[in-house]
Amino acid sequence: MASAAVLATITLIGGVILLLLTIYLVQKYSSEDVPLYVKVISVFGWYLGFAIILIVPLDIYIAQTTNATNPYLVMWWYLTYWSTFFLNMLLFPYMRSYLEAGEFTVKGKLIRSLKNELPFYVLYIVIIGATIGVLMSYKKGREALEKQGVAGTLMTLNMVVGLFSIILVLGYGIAAMPKYIFSKGSHKYQLDRQLFNLANTESAMILQDSHTRNLIGQVDSMRVPTHLHEFHLVVKRICQKF
Repeated sequence: MASAAVLATITLIGGVILLLLTIYLVQKYSSEDVPLYVKVISVFGWYLGFAIILIVPLDIYIAQTTNATNPYLVMWWYLTYWSTFFLNMLLFPYMRSYLEAGEFTVKGKLIRSLKNELPFYVLYIVIIGATIGVLMSYKKGREALEKQGVAGTLMTLNMVVGLFSIILVLGYGIAAMPKYIFSKGSHKYQLDRQLFNLANTESAMILQDSHTRNLIGQVDSMRVPTHLHEFHLVVKRICQKF
């Protein structure tokens, strides 16, 4: 059996390599205009997911060789679980709303993102409260709450919500993906789609042409007095462009 020092060294080296790989992947697949704090949080989230590849074999090896649970690994699993819980349920949705907010100040973006995400937070709290209330109304439910505690109850509810979300996503994907693939093979569908896109493009071109003509008219109306104006050369160049 490998010594504790060897296992710690292997885990440390693997963790460092995994961290460097995560940083490289985030930097490679992220756009240049992505803020630095988004990349940092993404690296943290990705690292927690990738670290399972490193921790699970180590956990199984220690459990089989020592017939005991390593307290540091237990601490790591708790850290991974609650960090993922915080990122998925709170930080990631809030940060997405913050980045999509149309306000021009940090305060405005924070308030807008809070308004957008507050209904989901309230709904989640209501679901947790209702579930705990239902469990408290039964003897076995009260015993389960006393046995599992608040942390165990939150973990269970989070798993239920996560599984429900997966069912919704997979249910949509199971129906939508074959439908999308079949539609790609239909020549009539592709023809109708291209005709629809062509009509939209033609409408956009007509609208843009109208705006351009209005702009030309406005610039042209400035021709007469511009020889006395400081922007005479600029207006003259614009007129020459058209």
